[in-house]
Amino acid sequence: MTSAEVFQTLVPAEVLQTLVPAEVLRAYAGRPGCMCGCRGRYVTTPVARAEAEVDGSLDDADVSETEVTRVLRLVQAAWCEAGAEGLELDVGDEFQYFYAARGRRVHAVYLTMAARARRLAAASAAEEVSS
Repeated sequence: MTSAEVFQTLVPAEVLQTLVPAEVLRAYAGRPGCMCGCRGRYVTTPVARAEAEVDGSLDDADVSETEVTRVLRLVQAAWCEAGAEGLELDVGDEFQYFYAARGRRVHAVYLTMAARARRLAAASAAEEVSS
């Protein structure tokens, strides 16, 4: 089974609810727009800093486990309200990110490569057992 097929068998909301801050590469909080960082802020955890800092562009102010936890909880709460009026939800291929927007606020979390790989491997194993 390809990773795309495995991804299709998983329920994004269930995957999202099991995430912990250590599995978040970056978290974004801001206003709707391009999400380049000009209308909001990206932060990472100390654990994920090395993976997130590919070009050395992170300042110490961009590293905050507290802020990552806050954004993760907001995204998780929004996904529990799926279908609510004015709520926009999205998930990236193979769980690259989870996104929630309501009104003038956008929150998103991007998973570490290890977190994505674990979730896809678990889904593949579960699929093989059920087959």
